[in-house]
Amino acid sequence: MRYSTTTAAGLLLLLLVALANTTLIMANDNIVVSDVIVLTDKNFDQNVKSGGSWLIEFYAPWCSFCKKLAPIYEELATKVKGNVNIAKIDCTVERSTCQRYEIMGYPTLKFVSSGVVYEHQGERTLEALEQYVLEGYKSSKTVQVAEDSLSGVKDLTEDNFGETDNGKRWFIMFYAPWCAYCKKYMPVFEDIAPRFKGTVQFARVNCQEHPGLCELYQIPGYPTIKYLEGAGYRDFGMEPSESNIQQYLTADFANSPLKGKPWHPALSLIHNVLVEYVYLFLALAFVLGLFMGYTFFGGSSYEQYPEQGQTATAPKPDKQD
Repeated sequence: MRYSTTTAAGLLLLLLVALANTTLIMANDNIVVSDVIVLTDKNFDQNVKSGGSWLIEFYAPWCSFCKKLAPIYEELATKVKGNVNIAKIDCTVERSTCQRYEIMGYPTLKFVSSGVVYEHQGERTLEALEQYVLEGYKSSKTVQVAEDSLSGVKDLTEDNFGETDNGKRWFIMFYAPWCAYCKKYMPVFEDIAPRFKGTVQFARVNCQEHPGLCELYQIPGYPTIKYLEGAGYRDFGMEPSESNIQQYLTADFANSPLKGKPWHPALSLIHNVLVEYVYLFLALAFVLGLFMGYTFFGGSSYEQYPEQGQTATAPKPDKQD
């Protein structure tokens, strides 16, 4: 009887341990397999502004429509993983970010790409959301987010890069989303930007999405930082640490040579050709000038004089009747 009781107790204990382990594994699996990124007030800007496209669900745990969307959202995240970041933020906890984005109801979906915020107003089926994040967002309404709600770093594209010609000082990071050093120093870049608000505009260019701008400035690697002022720019050739950026912008920038801003790619190509082949053009112009001179003024414009030893005879007058 004693043996049976001990055996039963042991089996019960093993069963409880196995059940606990199974529960723990299931819980861990739920965390691991979810491809939906959880955002907070603290990491929102750092993640969203690090590059790539983001579909963000602003939700509340008690919201029935949010609960209905949850499995679809999870499936969408897995399906577009690697192309689009699917994220969510709990507005009952992270109130600051939700207030900045003026969230009025749940769930609210917003799509962010290259610093532009798009408002989703369509269906929330898996097929509709997949089409939206891949192409459909381009035709949706854009919304403005208060400047102070972002990191203070402006995202530049081909459409707005012309703003750098406004005569102000610009400190621009050219980066790629996959670059490990970019991810390391981007938070530093964002943290120091507010200190120079009103004196230096911090900005960035995603070279993966806007390669034309990076080719224009001949970006050799990532991250590369340029300091723009007036009609020229200077190279920032140091590690983009907080102390180096602070020192450079307050004093050291004057020590680096000022270069002329590059032209539009087409004009730059013409300029380079002219400089490279200037002597060839001059030689061709000289030869062309000689040819035109001979054509228009040579051979028929001079009088024929008699050779030595010959006399010229005057023409006979016409007979008059």
